Order: sequence, then C-alpha cells, then structure tokens
Amino acid sequence: SYNGPITVSASYQRIEGLSVAAGDDEDESTRYSLGVSVPFGALTFKAYYANAEIDNTDGTKASDTDFFGLGMNWAWNAQNTLTIAYY
Repeated sequence: SYNGPITVSASYQRIEGLSVAAGDDEDESTRYSLGVSVPFGALTFKAYYANAEIDNTDGTKASDTDFFGLGMNWAWNAQNTLTIAYY
C-alpha cells in the first residue's frame, strides 16, 4: 500500500470483435481512464476522467463518451471513512 503525497492511476482497454448491433460482430471499443488522489490530513481529494469509444467496422464512431468524477474521503477515525462523490 502506497501512502505517498499523490496517488495516480491509469487504465487502457481495447476490445475487438465487439457486437454492438445484431449481425455486426466486428466493431472495436477503446477505453481509458486517469485518476488522482491527494491527501490533506484526514481528507483525501480525488478526481477521475474516463473515455469510451466504439468504432464501426468502416471506421466511423458509433459512440464517444466522456466521464468525470470528483470526490473526497474524510477519515474521522481509524475505523470510519465518509466518502462524498460526484460522477
């Protein structure tokens, strides 16, 4: 477990042969995300960004979606943490 000043996370996923519509089994999906958390005493502030794209077999985009999130954890004692988040 890392307890440093900043924690950074990232992910990447690519799916080929995705079936989005009936009879269509060769679409492609690409997804990635980035996150960061910064502690300040008993508070930890967090931010998150993700993107998901689905491309048709002809290269056109079927969808392109962005996701954002902000949050805060408050560890008011060693056994309890309150989380407030907006996605």
